Amino acid sequence: MTGTPEISTIGIISPASPCREDELLPGQARLKNLGVSLELFRAGKASEYLAGTDDERARIFRKATGLGFDALLASRGGYGSARTIQRLEADSFPVPSRPTYLMGFSDISALLWRTLGKKNWVPVHSPNLLGLSQLDDESMAALGRFLPAPSDSMCFDLEPPAGRQTEG
Repeated sequence: MTGTPEISTIGIISPASPCREDELLPGQARLKNLGVSLELFRAGKASEYLAGTDDERARIFRKATGLGFDALLASRGGYGSARTIQRLEADSFPVPSRPTYLMGFSDISALLWRTLGKKNWVPVHSPNLLGLSQLDDESMAALGRFLPAPSDSMCFDLEPPAGRQTEG
């Protein structure tokens, strides 16, 4: 297998701290060079610490989850993912219609833990988009080799079957 990933679409989300669009361009270019199609999701008005209001960040996460991407990649970590999770759980945490990677680290780890063992989520502790520009070519190729198309065999659902209670 070469350094080219089998995934073809990635949604770029910002569930935590903001970054300027020009800061994301180098990472976007690295992924596009691998042949991946990207869609960048931005909230309305970012603050100094958050990429939008809690409700906006949750709405965008929910929207991106429903669009059938092979992966959702965080633009950066920072602060705010726990607050995004609270908003997502106000209804029910979104479930993709097919296996989907959720990628990132730092504050994004809270979302990775939240999706672990949940239907159709494949959490991956990886560089955020902002950090991709700092990877050397060998590391970028390794990331590409690591990303086969997500499949059902990568997912495991730890939720008890409907109508069944767990002990505890």
